[in-house]
Amino acid sequence: MKCDYAMKKNAAVDIDATDPTRDCNFDFVLETFAACPQRSYTDCIAEYSSDRYNLNALRDFTKNYEVHINDDLAVILNVCHSLLYGPHHVNCSDDSSICLIDKSDKSNVRYANIGSFQANPLISVLDRNDLLIIYDSDAICYQKHINSYQTIKSTIEFVCDLNATDSAPEYIGGLGFCHYKFIWRTIAACSEKVLHDQTLIDSDFCRVKDPLSRYEYDLSSFKNRVFKARTMEGTYAVSVCSFMDGSVCKTGTGVCKLNNQPVETNAYYELGESGGTANGKLMWKESGPYLNYTDGDVCDEEGTKKYTIISFLCSDTDSMEVEDKTCQTSINFYTSAVCKRPCAMSLYDMNFERLIQSKSNYVVKTEGSAVYHINVCRPLVNGSQFSDSCSNGTGICKADIDEDGESRNEVNLGYPDQNLRGESDGSVVLTYTNGSLCQEDDEQRISTRIKFVCDLDHAEGTPRFLNYHNCTYYFEWRTKLSCGTVQGELDDDKCQVTNVHGDVWDLSGLNEKDFHTFSTIRGNENHTFRLSLCGRKSACNNSYVCDEKMSYGRNVTVSSDYRTNMIKLHFTNGSRCTDGSSAQSTLYIKCNESAVAGELTVLSDEYCKSELEWSTHAVCKPQHLLLLKSTVHLNSLIDSTAAAQIVGIILLLIFVIVTTVWFLHEASRRALCTMFIRKLFHRCGLRCGENPSSDLCL
Repeated sequence: MKCDYAMKKNAAVDIDATDPTRDCNFDFVLETFAACPQRSYTDCIAEYSSDRYNLNALRDFTKNYEVHINDDLAVILNVCHSLLYGPHHVNCSDDSSICLIDKSDKSNVRYANIGSFQANPLISVLDRNDLLIIYDSDAICYQKHINSYQTIKSTIEFVCDLNATDSAPEYIGGLGFCHYKFIWRTIAACSEKVLHDQTLIDSDFCRVKDPLSRYEYDLSSFKNRVFKARTMEGTYAVSVCSFMDGSVCKTGTGVCKLNNQPVETNAYYELGESGGTANGKLMWKESGPYLNYTDGDVCDEEGTKKYTIISFLCSDTDSMEVEDKTCQTSINFYTSAVCKRPCAMSLYDMNFERLIQSKSNYVVKTEGSAVYHINVCRPLVNGSQFSDSCSNGTGICKADIDEDGESRNEVNLGYPDQNLRGESDGSVVLTYTNGSLCQEDDEQRISTRIKFVCDLDHAEGTPRFLNYHNCTYYFEWRTKLSCGTVQGELDDDKCQVTNVHGDVWDLSGLNEKDFHTFSTIRGNENHTFRLSLCGRKSACNNSYVCDEKMSYGRNVTVSSDYRTNMIKLHFTNGSRCTDGSSAQSTLYIKCNESAVAGELTVLSDEYCKSELEWSTHAVCKPQHLLLLKSTVHLNSLIDSTAAAQIVGIILLLIFVIVTTVWFLHEASRRALCTMFIRKLFHRCGLRCGENPSSDLCL
C-alpha cells in the first residue's frame, strides 16, 4: 500500500503482469489514504492588544508549499502542520515542518530538517503588527564560523496584505548562517479587526464576503420575514435586514421582546421592548456573519439604549437561541443559509470555485426568447433584480425576454443546495433542486442538472442548454477544470504518451541515447541506475529501469495530472525481491518551460523501489488541439461526401418518378404501356406452366 492523501474514499490499484516464471504470483500496488503517516497539526492563533490573529487558513491538508533558493537548493514547508508525505519529500522526517532539499550532487540528493513541527508554536507580534514564528530543529550547523553546537533554525515573518489571497512564502536569506529566513505576505496575517473593517467597505445590503475565502454570505432572502423564539424571559420577534411592520415596539425595530405573551400569527402585542433598530449592514467575524441592531429602548437609569447582536451560524435546521442581559441581547440564529457548500471534489482532484460569480451571473441565451441566469454553487448575484420567484436564494432562473427587452415569466429552476457528485464517465454533476412547481406535474418541483465535462479547449468555459425532460432542465459545461488525473498509455515505438482525452505528449526529445544513467548513495556505496524509454529496453535487461543486477520494471502504467502538469510512469513487474514482491520504480515527468532536455533527480531509493523526477518542457503543452482539429476536419469531409451521395440518389429517384408521370399523362401512352405489361405476364405464365416447379413461379 502506498500513501496518497487524496484517496480517502477509494484507492488506485496498479497490477503487475504475471509471467510463467513467477509461480502464479500477482502483485498489487494500492494507493490509499490508509497507508499515509499520521499528520500533526495545531492551531496558530495569537491574541495581542485586544485583537486576534489566525494563521490557520495557511494550513494546507493536500500539498506542501515549495520555495526555491537557487538552482540546487529548495525548501518545502507547511504552516501549523507537519510536512505531507509524498514523492518529493519522502526522505524528510515525519516531524518536520520545513525541509531543505540539496540537489547539488545529482547522485546524492540530501534532505535536512531545518524546522520541526511545534504543537504549540510561539507566535510573536512585531511592532508593525506582523507575525513571527521561529522553528527549531535537531540538525547541527556545520558552518565554520558558527558555534559547532548550534542547531539549524528557520524563521517565517507573516506580513498582512489584504490583496494577497493566494500567495506563497519567499526566501530572503540566512543560508550561510544556519538560520533560514522567509517572508510571507498574506491576508491570513491580518488581524480580525483589520479584516472586519475591510468587510465594512466591501459589504452590500444584507450581504458580506469572508475576506479570507471570498465566500459571500447572502441573507437578502430573509428580508421582510419575522422569526419568533420563546424563552423563559419572554417571546422574541426578529426581523433580518428589515424593519418589523405592525410591531408594538417602536417604529424601525428589528428585535421586539414581549414578556411571556402567547405567540400570535398575524398580530403583535400591546406592549413590547425594542432590542434595536433594524439595518441591512451584515458584518463579518471569524465565526460567521452577524448583524448589530442599536438604538433600542432605554435599559438603565443612565439612559443607555439596548442593542442586539444576531450571529448567524451554520445548521441544517433553522432555530434561535437567545441570551438577554440588561442592555444587551445576544441571538444565535442557526440556519443553512450561511453554510459554506463546497464547490470542489478532492476525491476527483477537481475544484470549481473559480466558476463562482460575485459580480454578475452567467447568461445562457437560446434560439427562442428564453434566457437562463446561472451561478455555480451559490445563489444568483443581485437576486433582487428578479421577481419574487427568483430572488429568494435561487441558483438558476429562467426568463422570457419580450420585444422591449424586459424580463417576464420568470421561473425558479432550483436552489444550489446540493454538493457536486461524480459520474461513472468521469464527469461531475451539480444539481439544483426545489424550484418552482412543475407545470405538467404539480406534485413535483423543477430541478436542474449541470454536467461538467472535461474539455481542454476551454479554460473555464460557459454553460450550454441541452434539453428539458420530466421537470428537469439539463445543461452541459465544457471546461478544463473538469479534467482531473486520467489514465494513459506509453507508445514505445513513437515515444509518445497518450490518454483518453486524445492528448499526446512527445517524449522523443528525452530519448536521444539508449539509456540515461543516474546515481545515488545506497548505504555507503554508490548505486547506479539506468533508464531506458521508447523501445530501447534491450539496453536495460528488457526493462525500463534497471541496475547491474536487477530490473525495476518491465511493464508501465501511465497517468496524466492536468492540475499539476505532470505525467506519472509507474514501472512494475521487475525482478523478484527477497520478500517475494517484485521490484518497481516511478518516474514523475514535471512541466518546466525553461528546461529543454531536463534533468533527472532521484527522489528516493530503497531496496526494490525507487522514485525519480524529470523536469522538462516536453510535458507542458500536449498536442491534442491540432490532432483533434485534424480529426474533426477529416470526419467532416467524410460526412460531407456521404451526404452528397445520399442527396444524389434522392434527386435521381425524383427525376425517374417525374418522368414516368409525365410519360403516362396521355391516354395513348398509358394504353401502350398496359398492352406491354399484359404480354409480359402472358409469357411468364406460359413458362410457369411448362415448368414442373410452376408453383414457385409466384
